Amino acid sequence: MSPKLKIKDQPVSRIDTVDDVAVISFQGKENGDFEVQSILNFMNEHRINIDLLMRQEYSDGIWSFSFSCSRGSLEVLKANNFFETYVAKDIAVVVMKDLFAISLIGAGMSTTSGVVKRVFNALSMENIEYYHITTSEISTTVTVDKSNSMKAMIALTT
Repeated sequence: MSPKLKIKDQPVSRIDTVDDVAVISFQGKENGDFEVQSILNFMNEHRINIDLLMRQEYSDGIWSFSFSCSRGSLEVLKANNFFETYVAKDIAVVVMKDLFAISLIGAGMSTTSGVVKRVFNALSMENIEYYHITTSEISTTVTVDKSNSMKAMIALTT
């Protein structure tokens, strides 16, 4: 099998895409559980749908939390001064916008090793930067710059 994934071949049977995605990352030095809960409570109160969640805690107490959301949700966060709250607490906030999410989906992914490696290879061979990646038993989702969306789709499907 080629290092690139072909949609017609298993393990991937379908590709879904989401246009105009933002990835928001936080990194702090203490109170990680409290701050992440605070972030999630705000999202719930404002009915903001988030995806591609990642939470890490390091041995030195530093924590990070990131997620993706729509451009519209990003605007709601800005309008409510959401980011200023965390910057004031000495929590680093990084917002990446104008991203494109590609989800490779297939039941065969759970029994086929090396799928994520082939995704990385296909994107790397085309010099496409990827940012936020999440996997499950049946899917792998990756975000790339919108300007590379078609190039990434072609790289992953040919």
